[in-house]
Amino acid sequence: MSGGNNFIASIDIGADKIAISVAERKNGNLRIIGHSIGSSAGVRKGEIKSPEHLSSAILKILKKTNESINAEITLVCVNFSDKNFYCCDKNGRIRINQVVKEKDVKNVLDSAQ
Repeated sequence: MSGGNNFIASIDIGADKIAISVAERKNGNLRIIGHSIGSSAGVRKGEIKSPEHLSSAILKILKKTNESINAEITLVCVNFSDKNFYCCDKNGRIRINQVVKEKDVKNVLDSAQ
């Protein structure tokens, strides 16, 4: 959910494309209000090979999505499948215009325990 509004945004990072979908929650219902698709720069064969290229690609698509809905998405749910990822159900936040580093993830995991 995006801070300060009724948007629910989702980013799906795949081997070939990145897709962002945005829905607005109104009267208990969800209505798709925007979406964007772009290439998965930095991802090869399901693995993140270049976090910098991936971050740039996500920001580019996010900017396009923000422009299409005339609002700013600040929080999203992210889906990414990688054979090296360990999945756990935790909550955490980091500004989306920064690169998420290993220490950031560790801090979120440590604070959620």
